[in-house]
Amino acid sequence: MVIHLACYYQKNGCLAFSVFSPLTRALVRQIGLGSMMSFESCEYGVGDNSYTMAGKLSGITKLVDDFYHNMNVFSKSKKIRDMHPSDLSESRKKLSCFLSGWLGGPKLYAEHYGSINIPLAHKHLSVGIEERDAWLLCMQKAIDQQPYEASFKIYLMAQLRVPAERIRMVSGT
Repeated sequence: MVIHLACYYQKNGCLAFSVFSPLTRALVRQIGLGSMMSFESCEYGVGDNSYTMAGKLSGITKLVDDFYHNMNVFSKSKKIRDMHPSDLSESRKKLSCFLSGWLGGPKLYAEHYGSINIPLAHKHLSVGIEERDAWLLCMQKAIDQQPYEASFKIYLMAQLRVPAERIRMVSGT
């Protein structure tokens, strides 16, 4: 899925304009703003743009740390927290590695652990709507804490809903 948006922001002291549509770019030039703005394409889901928007590996690691922190403190996430080992070090590393490649960055999960099919890797767990929603809540709150652009936060959550739902479907509950 490609989202076409336009975002205005300050960059290096000048007004920058992230565009995801050639039509929007042409319109900006037509109304005479093109000379005042720089154009930067960061279409989410293309190349490593999502990985970059997430802050590369350090940003992803921060997201994952906040996600697991939320899992520890939200009462709604107790069931999914109990599905994990008491020491979350390996879980944190695996999720960070997975998200790196999933967002278009280095395929660290495959390098360290081999290939993965996310739904099948979770098939042994009992994941229903309640558990899926608890996972998504922890992730949404973690994403909310990140310095991502608002449009990227929306995009990322929409993308994460897909594997969360597939895990629930494979679980059969």
